[in-house]
Amino acid sequence: KQWYQRRVHGDLDNNRKVSWLEILKAPGVLISVFALAFSGSAWAWYSASLEPWLKEGYGLSSSQTGLVLMTFGLVYTIFTPLCGFLTDRGLDGLVAMTIGNLIISVGFVFLGPIPPFKAIGGKLWLVVVSLGLQGLGSAATYLGALLYMMKSVIDAGLPDNEQTKGMVSSLWVVADCAGGYLG
Repeated sequence: KQWYQRRVHGDLDNNRKVSWLEILKAPGVLISVFALAFSGSAWAWYSASLEPWLKEGYGLSSSQTGLVLMTFGLVYTIFTPLCGFLTDRGLDGLVAMTIGNLIISVGFVFLGPIPPFKAIGGKLWLVVVSLGLQGLGSAATYLGALLYMMKSVIDAGLPDNEQTKGMVSSLWVVADCAGGYLG
């Protein structure tokens, strides 16, 4: 019915004020906040401890350690446009978030690695691949979450205006920063 009203009569309530409670109650918003917090905590979880471990375990210089840690940001930067292309071609935001967080989880499994994979542990290339996987997963999760949150509030009947988009974008940033803080 809401879709029909908007299509035939135009967006009648486009100037209506939206509350934070309405944004948070929209189906799909809280799952996006959780997914973003998990993704945001990924890099923060190891950022303080990985650098000394790389220096001690592999004898890397500060420059070499910086190159290894740069893997996350580099892969994120390269794959964000690809994730955007895929979402433009029909990849659902919820699917992108789910796949992204699964990739991040796989990256964590091999960063350790967990006891069943101890035989392949202790390799610098595995650390680099793990950080790259986390960058790829973050690209999918960040973009998927924003798009899914935007779709969720519109599907919930909230007006498609600058205020709604600004509030959703703010919540997106807060969720990512909260994840970084908790990580």
